[in-house]
Amino acid sequence: MTAAEQSFHGDRPIEAPSEDRLGFGPAAGHVAEAIRKMASPDGFVIGIEGEWGSGKSSFINLVSDALREPDNAPEIVRFLPWLISSREGLLKELFAEITKAALRIDAGDVQVHGWKRLRGHIWPSRYSAQALRKRKIKGLFSRFSSRLVQAGKLAELLGLPGAGTAMEAGKRAVEEWLGNTSLEKEKAQIQEELRKLERKIVVFVDDLDRLEPNEVVEVLRLVRAVVDFPNVIYVLCYSRDIIAKNLSTALHIEKGEEFLEKIVQVSFSVPRPEAFDLRRMFRHDLQLLYPELLEGDGAHSRALMERLAHVIDTEGGRALLTPRHVVRAVNALRFHATPVLENIDVPDMVWLQLIRLQSERLYEWVEGYLIGFAAKHAGASISDEGKKAELQQLNSILDGLPGIDSNREPRMLALTELPGIEFDFERQADQKNVKMVLSLYGREDVSSQIRGKRLGSPQHFRYYFSWTAPQGAIHDREYAAFIENARNSPEAAVLQFSELAASLNPQGKSSVQALLDRLKGDAINDVPKEAIPGILVSLAEGMDVAALKTGRGDWGEYWVWRDADKVFEGLWSRLRESQSESDRKALLRQLFGDGRAIGWLTGILRGEIFAHGIYGSEPKPENERIFSRDELDVVAQQLLQRYRELAAKDLPLLPNMANVLYAWKQYSPDSIDEIKKKVEEICGNDSGFLNLLQGMRSWQATNGVVSYPLKMSSLSRFMDVEQVKARLESLVDVADRRVADSAKDLLAALRAGDDE
Repeated sequence: MTAAEQSFHGDRPIEAPSEDRLGFGPAAGHVAEAIRKMASPDGFVIGIEGEWGSGKSSFINLVSDALREPDNAPEIVRFLPWLISSREGLLKELFAEITKAALRIDAGDVQVHGWKRLRGHIWPSRYSAQALRKRKIKGLFSRFSSRLVQAGKLAELLGLPGAGTAMEAGKRAVEEWLGNTSLEKEKAQIQEELRKLERKIVVFVDDLDRLEPNEVVEVLRLVRAVVDFPNVIYVLCYSRDIIAKNLSTALHIEKGEEFLEKIVQVSFSVPRPEAFDLRRMFRHDLQLLYPELLEGDGAHSRALMERLAHVIDTEGGRALLTPRHVVRAVNALRFHATPVLENIDVPDMVWLQLIRLQSERLYEWVEGYLIGFAAKHAGASISDEGKKAELQQLNSILDGLPGIDSNREPRMLALTELPGIEFDFERQADQKNVKMVLSLYGREDVSSQIRGKRLGSPQHFRYYFSWTAPQGAIHDREYAAFIENARNSPEAAVLQFSELAASLNPQGKSSVQALLDRLKGDAINDVPKEAIPGILVSLAEGMDVAALKTGRGDWGEYWVWRDADKVFEGLWSRLRESQSESDRKALLRQLFGDGRAIGWLTGILRGEIFAHGIYGSEPKPENERIFSRDELDVVAQQLLQRYRELAAKDLPLLPNMANVLYAWKQYSPDSIDEIKKKVEEICGNDSGFLNLLQGMRSWQATNGVVSYPLKMSSLSRFMDVEQVKARLESLVDVADRRVADSAKDLLAALRAGDDE
């Protein structure tokens, strides 16, 4: 069984000094020594105080263990009032336990005396003395507990608050009810017997703060009624704030702690762990939980450990306030992280669970934000009003976090680890103070998040919350299969890529976006060089299909092309380091001569035309170009030949026909007549004419309304605009409604372009 498969840590206290990882032992030993040396002729009550989860039960277990060490160790009684449901049961159980403890002590004492008598051959007196004494003690405790119960019941009938008050305010009535022998007399007899004990009885009352307010009062009244039993020391374990609040509620008094002080004679606070003890304890448990990940010598393990150390020191300092928090955090990781370990980043999951310990609302906000960010990354839009409302919600949550007060900067800085969240500093009206301001949903390259399976990865974030892949994501195994196909079976890689390009994710965008996300950025360097040609061939085959499936985004661009451009540039840069020039040129002839994505390939050509200064302003530096000039000429020759071979039937599958005409003209200005002739050839039938004009339309947005005008400035370079208008007008009245509707649409687009 691996550490990750081990059972969960129950919220149980430690049982032995060997389990003490927070240094409670010395303090517990001192408390035990004080109890041993304490003179208790009239009994004593000690309070062990600490907040929930601070380790009170563990501490008293260590005290109890230390008390058992010497020869004259006291008898230990563990009294658990929260398991008993009635006042009568409380009394009987407590008295039964004290009786048993007294008899255990007394039996030992009598046995010692018996050995002395054995030497004098007085056997009968030994057994009769022990039996009689046992019977006497049991009888005294039994009668006293029964009478005390009756006193409490009578007090209720008399309208008195409790047994103690009954004995003071209604003593005569109580004694008449109980008989001639008073409670005080029977109590005195018990006290006399307890004084004879040579060892103490220590009664531990744990988890007093688990009780309901009325139950707390009953237990404390019970302790108060028997607090003056000689040689009996009570150790009450509780959270002072909770007990005080419960007493105020039950007794209808303003200050419950004053009632507590009447009973508890001295208190001791559970030692608070030193600054790094809890974090060190948490880090140790994590290393036991995931040794394979966090104890390796490789660079990956070292990087994980560094990030984990940062998370534990920052969020751990805020979240791990008690030993119980450590146990809860480790259990949360064992439950949430272990089933999906291969699909997550451990430091990010640790961060998320530590956030959850502090604020369930902040945890839920993070989940909601990542859902929105993934949708936006996939092409969805988020309104400014939506961003503003979400930011207001975040600020409200941050304001409510304990310990933040007015200084929220550390928490806000931590949130910038999530993608798309940025901060800036804004000077206040007084020009003195500076306020930190967050912004949400910025555009961000998430390739590093995806590569590391980070919380901010649109491909992985749902594993952190619901153990499932996000909708539209490409699974790690599917991505690995694509890389393997690209290396060993390019045809299979092309087929896999084309299927992704032709399918839509839940946001209505091409599913190939998920694959491109995994290939961008630093992930380029992880691609085996043998797989690069197969990946490039896949891009050259499928990117036009992906663009047509996705449609244009802001500013009329095909955003999926932009990501494909980055992938192409990064992979080609690596090929320049590993392939000969002749091999690269051969691959370019294949990509640009045979690839079906003519529209996307044309975009690469146009970008390089500008980068080399063939058209436009000054050329870019050589290190900012994708191709050498010789490589660019190979690309251009392949595409120009394909432009010459374009047929009207090809146009519906070609995004952005205007781009093709511009690339042709800009690379080869002397070819303008050839270009116009090709345009005339395409327009030889109505279908080709209409498809060409549709491909020439641009994009614009006015007051949030998107339209696709047909600009005369674009048409006039290659066609006679007046002839175009006349032909469209003639087609408006044809019988074929699809042709007529397309003509009307294009006339309106032409008028919109003319108005600019």
